This record gives sequence, C-alpha cells and structure tokens, in this order.
Amino acid sequence: MLDADTYFKSRFNSDLWFELSDEDKQKALDTAQRRIYLLPFIGNACDMSCPFPRYIGGKVYEMPDCVEYAIYEEAYSIVDNNIVVDKNVRSISLGSASVTFSDNPDFGICQKAKEYLSGWIRTGFEIPPDGYIEIY
Repeated sequence: MLDADTYFKSRFNSDLWFELSDEDKQKALDTAQRRIYLLPFIGNACDMSCPFPRYIGGKVYEMPDCVEYAIYEEAYSIVDNNIVVDKNVRSISLGSASVTFSDNPDFGICQKAKEYLSGWIRTGFEIPPDGYIEIY
C-alpha cells in the first residue's frame, strides 16, 4: 500500500485516496488486483497462481511498473465510482428502454488502467506453435 500512496502523492486530483482508511485502501487494491490479474495478458505465466513473471518471446518478464500503476488506477476508480455500471455500455435510453453496447469491450476496467496496460493485453487470438498437432 505504501507504493500506492507514493503513486497518488504525485498524481493530480487524487485527494480522495488519502481520505480512505488503510483498511479501505487495501480492500480497493485487492479488488483492483483481482480484476487486473484476470485479464488475458500476452505470453504465458511462469506460475499459474500469478500472471507475472511471464514468458514472452522466449524471455521472462517481471511485472512492469505500468501493470502496478494500472492496479492503482483501477483501485482509485473503484473508490471514486460508488455506483457500478457495466463499462461496456455506451448509452442507455429511458424512453423506449434501449441499451447500446460498445464495439470495443474494455474488460470492465477504467480507462486509465486500460491505457497503462496497452501492449500487455491480448487483443486477438494467439496460437502457440506447440499448440498445433498434425492428425493423419
């Protein structure tokens, strides 16, 4: 949690974070971490219990700072948004009751977290070479 406090000390407009108790900060961080860890990261986890370190292109990558920052931003988003809304909904109309969904789902995480994770999340199909099996 100390790292999150340090991050938010240098982030503009983050006063809400410092109004929270340590217990609430930890709950928000734990929830955010669970959400982020469920995302389809590129490569393969070295240990299935945690997404990092990962094997990517024959190299092992530890958790980059941008993933930590995404967790912090998602935690802040959880605290800042007391009402949970499906983030894949683009618009809601009350007259004639219609809902329009986004063409580009965002995995249900906040925009800032999504920006930090750019390049680390799979955006299409990835079929590893060892996944092919020839059948005769």
